[in-house]
Amino acid sequence: MPIKYFTDRVQRAQVPAIDRVLAKRKILVTNGSQNTASTALSTVISRNNDWQIDDIQFTFSNANSRTFSAYIKNGRKIVTDYNDYFWVLVNNYPYERIVLDAGFYSGTELAAHMKTKLDANTDFAAAGLTFTVTYDEAAGTFTIAPSTGTIKFISYNNATLRWLADSIAGCVIGFNNTSTSFASSIVSDTNVYGLNTEVAIVSQTASTATSYIRDTVNTMSLDQALHLTSNTGADVIVNYIVAYEDMV
Repeated sequence: MPIKYFTDRVQRAQVPAIDRVLAKRKILVTNGSQNTASTALSTVISRNNDWQIDDIQFTFSNANSRTFSAYIKNGRKIVTDYNDYFWVLVNNYPYERIVLDAGFYSGTELAAHMKTKLDANTDFAAAGLTFTVTYDEAAGTFTIAPSTGTIKFISYNNATLRWLADSIAGCVIGFNNTSTSFASSIVSDTNVYGLNTEVAIVSQTASTATSYIRDTVNTMSLDQALHLTSNTGADVIVNYIVAYEDMV
């Protein structure tokens, strides 16, 4: 799980026992619908903690043939103030804190999001700097490179306030150990494999059923999401309901 607990930050590493008891068996529900005549269904459901899927239900407005699926999607969940920023130095520019938006990302999506945030940094943009950020699925590593000059990942920034000093997103992208040296590109020191993978738990092809339910329990980590899909072209309204529980 890409959240670490740092001594200088106010975070609960352990949920109090009373909260765990009160949270037991609280069933939560997410639902929605999509007319797939022209737009495919593709929705991703994730949580800010480990969780459990209790059941998945699909209903359809008619018996027109359609394909629908549910996948367990592996990636990285960014949670505000828990694992959402890291520090870098580029050439002689000041320390820059790169803050990621909360959400669920595959490895490739997270690399693209980091590039967007680096390119949008005020000092970097003013200097005309852009960045290349990639996720190598086979190696399980992220690589960050500026368009010119050298870059350094900062594990702990002594030049800022203590509660902002740790690169709390470092563990998300595999920079777990120490600050790097200046280089034309920096690469994760820890492998983070499988961030682009999905595993089907529902896979229905050319179905004409008007309802479908899967009531097998799936225990999910923070870094796993549920991806629901249905193909375009079938003139049918797809409705879905997902029942789940947070694990605290």
